[in-house]
Amino acid sequence: MSDGPIVLLAEDSEDDVVIFRKEMSKASIDFPLFVAKDGEETIAYLKGAGKFGNRSEFPVPDLLLLDLVMPQINGFEVLEWIGEQPSLGQLPVAVLTCSETIHDVKLAKQLGAHSFLVKPISFQDLLQLNSVLPANKPLKITPIPPVNPAIMRGKDAIPLGQKPHTA
Repeated sequence: MSDGPIVLLAEDSEDDVVIFRKEMSKASIDFPLFVAKDGEETIAYLKGAGKFGNRSEFPVPDLLLLDLVMPQINGFEVLEWIGEQPSLGQLPVAVLTCSETIHDVKLAKQLGAHSFLVKPISFQDLLQLNSVLPANKPLKITPIPPVNPAIMRGKDAIPLGQKPHTA
C-alpha cells in the first residue's frame, strides 16, 4: 500500500466515481481509493463489519469523501453516525454534493464535516483536500507541466520571443 492517505469515497453515482478517478489521474495523484455505494455500505466499511472486516484489505481511511444524497442512508445520517463514534472523532470528512444551498452547508458543518466540495470534483478541489488530511498523510500531487506554446501552434510555428526569418 502507498504511503499516501487512504481515502473512502462514499458515492452512489458510478459516473461521479469515474470523474473522480479521471481527475486523480489527470493530477498524477495515486492513493488507495475505496468506494462505498451508499450510506449503509459506508457505515459498514467504517465499522469494519461484514465484507469489510479484514482491516488489512479494507483499512480505516484517513479521509472520507461523502456524498450527501445517497440511497438507504444519506450523507447527513452518516455524519450523525460518525459523530456518535468516539473512534472516528478525528476522521476528516469532505462533503461532496451537487447542492450549494447554505442550509446543506450549515447542517453538514454542524454534523462534523470539515470541508464542502461541489460536484463534479476538479483538480483544484483535489488540491484543497490537503487542508483536511493529517499532516503525515498529504496527497502527493504532481502539477501538470506547462505546454510549450510553439508546440500548441503547430510544427511550423515560430517559438515565442523569436522573430520570423525573412528571405
